[in-house]
Amino acid sequence: MFSKKIIYIFIHDVFFFYLLLICRCRKLAHEDEAMGIKNAIQIPNDNGSNKHEVIEAIVNNVGKQMDMDRKTTALKQLQGHIWLSGYQQGVLQGQ
Repeated sequence: MFSKKIIYIFIHDVFFFYLLLICRCRKLAHEDEAMGIKNAIQIPNDNGSNKHEVIEAIVNNVGKQMDMDRKTTALKQLQGHIWLSGYQQGVLQGQ
């Protein structure tokens, strides 16, 4: 059984982060398009049946932001989550 603390941690650290990431990626894509940046990758609305399409668009959007060497809050937060997960799983180790 999940405790309220575990549910809070999940919502705060995982679910909330991904909602923010999606919103920020959508916002940046719209701004890119308005500024005339070619191939701005839009994030489709999740209609319940296009989960893989939404995930693919987010991955492509983040990859494009990285290719453009952007220093956005969303990318820095994603990097922090990747590092934390990597250290916790033992995939990444400090020297």
